[in-house]
Amino acid sequence: MDYNQLILDKKIDDALEYTNPKLFDIIPKESMKSLLEDVYKMPNIEYKTSKPIISEISDS
Repeated sequence: MDYNQLILDKKIDDALEYTNPKLFDIIPKESMKSLLEDVYKMPNIEYKTSKPIISEISDS
């Protein structure tokens, strides 16, 4: 399963495994998890995600 699908499925713990560990030197992993969970729960914000679409591939 890839990162984007984990975010779509709101599997935050699994998605955070893709995060550069150095980020957690700045903000602890549990704090980041809590922040993401809070964003999903905000009643005044509609949070939508979708899988990225590759629209073009070029050599340049």
